[in-house]
Amino acid sequence: AEPDGLDAARLDPDAPGGGPAIAFVTPAHQYPLGHRMSVDRRVALVEWARRTGSLVIEDDYDGEFRYGVAPLPALVTLPGAEGHVAYVGTSSKSVAPDLRVAWCLPPASLRREVQRWLAVHRRGPSTIPAEALGAFMGSGAMDRHLARAGRVYADRRRRLVAALADECPGLAVTGVEAGLHLCVLLPERDDDEVVRALSRAGWETRSLSSQSSAFPVSGLILNYARLGARDAREFAATLAGVLR
Repeated sequence: AEPDGLDAARLDPDAPGGGPAIAFVTPAHQYPLGHRMSVDRRVALVEWARRTGSLVIEDDYDGEFRYGVAPLPALVTLPGAEGHVAYVGTSSKSVAPDLRVAWCLPPASLRREVQRWLAVHRRGPSTIPAEALGAFMGSGAMDRHLARAGRVYADRRRRLVAALADECPGLAVTGVEAGLHLCVLLPERDDDEVVRALSRAGWETRSLSSQSSAFPVSGLILNYARLGARDAREFAATLAGVLR
């Protein structure tokens, strides 16, 4: 995706209306580069879905965490979204992956089909963690938890960005406004080789090029959710050594 997010004009270049399709997007924190989709691009995407009879799946997987920026409207809340946007989310990032609780708000026309599929395949969260999460949210404890976690993650993000700037000056960093990961771009470098070198030094990362065969970009995906106070500096120094 481009820095402003998916360009709806590129979804149907061969016909004014195009045909029905499905677009899967993460507008709050585009994966993997981490950009946020602009309001104009959000409006255009909903309009494309309405015009073509298409479905947009909006995955808000870690949109609870933002750093120094205002929240942007979810696609599902925009005019014209009704019937064309399915909103999905998860507690894996905001609370804990072990809960295994996710949610989906499909368009009204698809709800019965979704419910039938879940019943046939016996998919869905266990009742106990789902009810516990509901009580956690209803009591207001979830809001307090997110505020506290947001401060912790903001500090870890700040440490990592500062360490990268000091140890690896000139590297482009993306995705710092939201979420729990950022990206370091490594043009003209074999990012898979960099990942292997970092792994040998004890650091596990993922390459950007492994995320797309059609539009490969060289770089690293860095998750800082569990980054310790000293880890940021040590990692950045190790990366600088690998890149020399």
